[in-house]
Amino acid sequence: MLFASLNSLFRSVSFRITSAFMLIFIVATIAIVGFTYEAMERYLEQQANLFLEGLILDNMDFAQEFGSAALIAEINEISSLDENSREIYVLFNEECVVVGGSPDRMPSGFINQRTCSDMENIEEAYAAFDVAHRHSESSRDEDPGREEDEAIARIQPLPEGGWLLVTLVVPEIEETQDFLFITLSLVLVLLVATGLAGAVVLTRAVSRRLERVNALSNDIIMGDMDRRIPLEGSQDEFENLSRNLNAMLDRLKNVIEVNKQVTNDIAHDLRTPLTRIQAHIETIQSETASGTDLANRLEEIRRESESLLEIFNSLLRIAAIESGTTTKSFESIDLAEITEDVVELLEPLAFEKGIEIACKLNRPANIRGDRHLLFQALNNLIENAIKYSPEGAPLEVSIGIRNNSHVFFTVSDQGPGIPSEEKDKIFRRFYRLEQHRGTPGHGLGLSMVRVIADFHDAVIDVSSQAKGLKISMSFVQSDNQSD
Repeated sequence: MLFASLNSLFRSVSFRITSAFMLIFIVATIAIVGFTYEAMERYLEQQANLFLEGLILDNMDFAQEFGSAALIAEINEISSLDENSREIYVLFNEECVVVGGSPDRMPSGFINQRTCSDMENIEEAYAAFDVAHRHSESSRDEDPGREEDEAIARIQPLPEGGWLLVTLVVPEIEETQDFLFITLSLVLVLLVATGLAGAVVLTRAVSRRLERVNALSNDIIMGDMDRRIPLEGSQDEFENLSRNLNAMLDRLKNVIEVNKQVTNDIAHDLRTPLTRIQAHIETIQSETASGTDLANRLEEIRRESESLLEIFNSLLRIAAIESGTTTKSFESIDLAEITEDVVELLEPLAFEKGIEIACKLNRPANIRGDRHLLFQALNNLIENAIKYSPEGAPLEVSIGIRNNSHVFFTVSDQGPGIPSEEKDKIFRRFYRLEQHRGTPGHGLGLSMVRVIADFHDAVIDVSSQAKGLKISMSFVQSDNQSD
């Protein structure tokens, strides 16, 4: 169980990303501390060299003024007064023999390894080494494990001959090195521990929210389309993702329900004309010998066949519009002009029912769109209004401009209207109100209007009036008067 949990943790993308950033941060920290380490060490050495330079100059001035013998006496006195002094002096004569100072405080073999000829080669130069600070050579031998301090030394020739070896013990250099090493070690341990803890916490937090999505996905796969991701109100990227996924699921559920309804409606609407066709054929087959008028039966079959073709043609037309991904057919057109053409086409149909179409058209009403599709949409809306208006009832068609930015097409009738709960359903394919099931039609006219409106980014509004129904379409106005 523990192995599986760790394996899942290590395979987590969030853990790997967090660990990678932690590693980068650790490397950057090491680089910064290393740079600080080197800079601090160089600074301390520079300051020590400057101080050592001052000591040498002071002794050279003393030798110039009082002579080498006085310098030897002064150095011996200083060395005897403070055996633990940071300043270590060793005087050599011309034969490279020690004549003063504290040679016993120098590292074992240091002076023996430096002959006078070697000193001449490195005069004006510096040397760095470790020295047993505050302890004599004998005490160092007694405690070989005793920690030594870092020191720097310089050899300077004297005016009257001989050399002066000045050594300055600088424990701060080693102390700083030790401090930075310990600090770096603690920082690295802290960074690794904090980084790993943060990676685990972040991974678990991310995994917990992702597991919700995975669990939801599994439930949906099993057929539960009502499940949704719970929102926590954090307004972060996960919240936005959850909100979008929930909206997508709502949309998918609606599409599935619509497809189910469309399937049922197609089965119902196609069954009726097919049943009639089958009945006519059976009648012809059974009554041919009796001389029944075949022409009437064949005419009925033709009408039913045309009805089926209309259904399929409408479905294909809607599918073609929905799959359209280009607006190459768009042009600047006057919606009022198209409205006049539609009204002129439908006036004979309205005249048969004693309906007078009143037109209120504001011009210019320029929009960009497909002329043939817009003609089809307006034709469906006005024809639908005529179809469901009582005989002799007025019908109004208008074109308006609002805020010099939008063009509105509106058709108002005085028909039976529709219940408020049915408003969102009338644009579904094959959807028809129960009281209209027996009237001619297939329930695809308003569906095509919706598809055409969406293709033109138009907004449809359906509102009930005191008597009848009003449907409006809002288009973005075009500034172009012509192409």
